[in-house]
Amino acid sequence: MITTIDHSVRETLNISSVHYMIVHTCAQYFPLLKPTGVGDLSDALGLSPRAVSVAINDLITSSPPLLEKKENGHLYPTIHWYLAHDSVEVVLTNEH
Repeated sequence: MITTIDHSVRETLNISSVHYMIVHTCAQYFPLLKPTGVGDLSDALGLSPRAVSVAINDLITSSPPLLEKKENGHLYPTIHWYLAHDSVEVVLTNEH
C-alpha cells in the first residue's frame, strides 16, 4: 500500500509518520469496510505488529483521540482527524 503523508497535518497534530500512516490507512479502509486490526495494518503498511500496536494505543489514548475502536473490533478515525484535514486546529495533549 502506498500512503501519502500530509506533513502539514502531521506536524500540526505533532504525530510521527507511523502514527499518521495508521490513521490515514484506517480512514481509507473505513468506507470500504476493510478490517483494521493490528495484523491487517501491519501487513498493509509493512510495519511490525508491535509498532502498530503501540501507535494504535497512542492514537486511542491521545487527548483528543484520533482513533476509536468500535464493537466490531475495527479502528476508525475520530472527527478530530477529519477536522485537522479541514484546517481546524486540533491540539493533542498526551500523544506519545
